[in-house]
Amino acid sequence: MHPIPAVLAALFVSGLAAMGVAAIRTGWVLPWGAHKILRPRLWGSGSLVLAVGAALFMSPVASPGLADRFAVLPVVGWAVFLVGLVIQMAARWPGRL
Repeated sequence: MHPIPAVLAALFVSGLAAMGVAAIRTGWVLPWGAHKILRPRLWGSGSLVLAVGAALFMSPVASPGLADRFAVLPVVGWAVFLVGLVIQMAARWPGRL
């Protein structure tokens, strides 16, 4: 297994998690999307859920041994990733959930 996909996956997931933590702690979101996001803390929570889903989805890339033992991880990761997207979309809607 070549290490470049694993490193890129780790950087992607770390970036998502860092943006989520920044949004939850300070309310800061990326400047090009800040005008659309009405609830930055909810958006940050969605970003953390996205990071977990992406990590689960890409786990066979990072560790091929997991693909043999836990073949359901990418499917669960994809579902968690979609839940994170829904949470992030809810952060753009006005009102409470």
